[in-house]
Amino acid sequence: MQPRYDNHKLTGAWLLDHYQIAGQHGQPVLLWGGNASGILIYTDNGYMSVQVSNNDRPAFAQNDFLAGEPDEIRSAFEGYTAYFGRYDYKETNGYVNHHVQQSIFPNWNGVTHTRFVTLDNDKLILGTPPISIKGESCTMQMYWKRID
Repeated sequence: MQPRYDNHKLTGAWLLDHYQIAGQHGQPVLLWGGNASGILIYTDNGYMSVQVSNNDRPAFAQNDFLAGEPDEIRSAFEGYTAYFGRYDYKETNGYVNHHVQQSIFPNWNGVTHTRFVTLDNDKLILGTPPISIKGESCTMQMYWKRID
């Protein structure tokens, strides 16, 4: 199968270098704490997967992921973002569309997320249009480094 649009420029695995979120008045917002890591994978046949985690999420008291206390579950959920699905990228448009099939946040299932692309060799910046974070309109920039 031929890559769709210009997908080959994004194809590969990317590690999160850092991120910036600006609130509606320009103030910084921390979503995954100050110590986040993540991976973004684009395949040459149009699939993608994104995972971002707060590295300081506390472990559950029990070693059973279905036996967490409500505060443990909330902390684990709020400190992690993950979704996968299809994507398309047309370099001349300057954006990539993430067509989410499944997400840890079920409201994103079946939704398309548009990300503005700045690509410079092994560095990728994905920016968002205004999104709601904790009830506030924010914009996000995610800085990725190619690892393959």
